[in-house]
Amino acid sequence: MYQPAVIEAAHEFSFSDSLCAGSYSPLTLTPVELPHQDSVHFTPSKWLVDEEEGEEKDHVLGDTAAHAGAPRVEADPPKDHFDLVGEALYRSQLLTNEKLQEENAQLRKQNEEAELQQWKSENEKLRSEDSLALNSAKSNARLASDYLTKAAQEAESSVKQLLSGTETLRLVSNLLKSIDRISELPHQDKDNDDS
Repeated sequence: MYQPAVIEAAHEFSFSDSLCAGSYSPLTLTPVELPHQDSVHFTPSKWLVDEEEGEEKDHVLGDTAAHAGAPRVEADPPKDHFDLVGEALYRSQLLTNEKLQEENAQLRKQNEEAELQQWKSENEKLRSEDSLALNSAKSNARLASDYLTKAAQEAESSVKQLLSGTETLRLVSNLLKSIDRISELPHQDKDNDDS
């Protein structure tokens, strides 16, 4: 077992003996001269504690892995700072692209709706114009029909007047013929009286 207090005490003892004797002599300690473990108060340094804890953890992990029968898997090394920044930039770029695609789709939908509304309004306008033109054509046709009916009636009355005028002329001509006959009859009667 590792006992650093015993080693340090041995070094101090050997250094003091060499100073007193003035010459080098090998270190020989009897069991009585060695310090007791209970009397030595040792405070381990931080690096020694961390190293011992790491060895104990490795020992415990090795035992558990050996008991479990599974191979020991080493943890992934931590990623570099540039890798993390690149991954963050890549994710932000993906989010930006997704947001841009959503905005483009929304704008495209709005444009399509606006075009559809414009086509609907133009169709309604054309229908209203067609209906106005049709109504005006109907009214013009009614007026033309009324004028034609009136002209036909006037023509019919004119024809009737002409027919009545021709009848009147026939009567007048017949009367004139009869007057000629009447004027000749008295002349014949007068000749008879003379005879």
